[in-house]
Amino acid sequence: MSRSSEPKDGEPRRAERLRHLRRAEFSTPKLHGQGHLCQVSEIGLFLRCDELPEIGESVRVTLLEPTPHFIAAGTVKSLCEDGPERGFGMAIAQAGPRWQALIASLRQARDRSE
Repeated sequence: MSRSSEPKDGEPRRAERLRHLRRAEFSTPKLHGQGHLCQVSEIGLFLRCDELPEIGESVRVTLLEPTPHFIAAGTVKSLCEDGPERGFGMAIAQAGPRWQALIASLRQARDRSE
């Protein structure tokens, strides 16, 4: 498998995706790594990284900038194993208190630029 653009449960994406680039770290029961958060939605995110968790694993993501803080926990739903977009998509099951504020600020920034 080289690339999965749709979640493994066969459900199409329904949430608006917003671009966001910020350093983050993630942890699963088997793996700990760092990467760059590059897309977010109210129900999921995509993290570019070199080390990949397995589909179905629980994962916790923490933003590292400007100060480390938990943003979300959930399940790995998709992998991109090749190229510059190497990383994973996750469905959010639990969001930290700053998650909705992050989504709102990204929407405001997008709306100002349109």
